[in-house]
Amino acid sequence: MRGRGDTSRRKTPPTPVMVPPVPTPATKASIQWNDKNEDGAFTSDELVTVPGIAATPSQNFGRFAYGLDAEITLAIPQVVTAMVYGELYRAKNLDRAKLVADPFGPLGRDAREQGAYVAALLTSHDATVGARYDMYNPDRDSTNPSKPLVPTDFSYATLALVASYGTPNARVVLEYDHNTNHNGRDLMGRPANLKDDALTLRGQVGF
Repeated sequence: MRGRGDTSRRKTPPTPVMVPPVPTPATKASIQWNDKNEDGAFTSDELVTVPGIAATPSQNFGRFAYGLDAEITLAIPQVVTAMVYGELYRAKNLDRAKLVADPFGPLGRDAREQGAYVAALLTSHDATVGARYDMYNPDRDSTNPSKPLVPTDFSYATLALVASYGTPNARVVLEYDHNTNHNGRDLMGRPANLKDDALTLRGQVGF
């Protein structure tokens, strides 16, 4: 199957696409050691037999996305141009990067994704300043206590601030990104924000 498209920009419901999940190979029975008391020493009661499983064939499942975007621009000639724009989308079983959707895999259910961003720009003849906030949740049901897994928030968010100065052929850009996630752990082992902020300075030259 081959396809190409920008699902995040769609404004009308697309036709669901059937995607076969990756089949799993057969496994042999094995013995696993679980260090229950975490003392680093082996005891016979910490041995667990893991039975083998049969191979599973690939199966089709549907995926789709709905998107909505808007933009407002206000221009004062020879002075400044202001632009505010944003986008919101919802999807099911579409993720292929952060949390790969597979209703027949370990998750055992559909994954409902949601993402959005809002941004603002002020542009003059020589300078531009802007701000953008975006968020993405690869599994909107992950915090639902009625689901069979431990409730965990998988969402990501970024607040970006940018300023640039220069001519159309040469420009210096300074950008700061404040990233929020749940990839870290606190002293109690609970999910916490993993510091991942970035400050970027770059130059652009056209020739």
